[in-house]
Amino acid sequence: MQQLVPYLSGKPHPDGTRLYNIQPCVRTVDIEEIGDERHLSLFEMMGHRSLGDYFKKEALEWTIEFLTNWLGIPLENLGYGIFGGYTHHRQDIIPLDNIAKDTLIALGIPAHKIKAIPMCHNQKCDNFR
Repeated sequence: MQQLVPYLSGKPHPDGTRLYNIQPCVRTVDIEEIGDERHLSLFEMMGHRSLGDYFKKEALEWTIEFLTNWLGIPLENLGYGIFGGYTHHRQDIIPLDNIAKDTLIALGIPAHKIKAIPMCHNQKCDNFR
């Protein structure tokens, strides 16, 4: 978030309203569990930030366009993760991201390719959609 300090301080960002970053990440919290599809040790996170210029719908449209048209990855080879909400003691605190889900479906993504991944409390999830 350091790169967003000017914006978060209420000033215009010197690089404009559309930013991106790439950062290598090492995950060690559950290093003993490395090897399955949910436990990675080293990966790169790529992100884009809109400082009031566009929102989720446009970001999803552009991401799918980039992956399929520019990189040539077939749409049927992609899977999609969305925020699955936050439930604590069986009470919904933050809802499932239906905007992302509905946008992806409108872009032709089959619902079975969209996985809602919930925010977990103390590494345990009350539900997994």
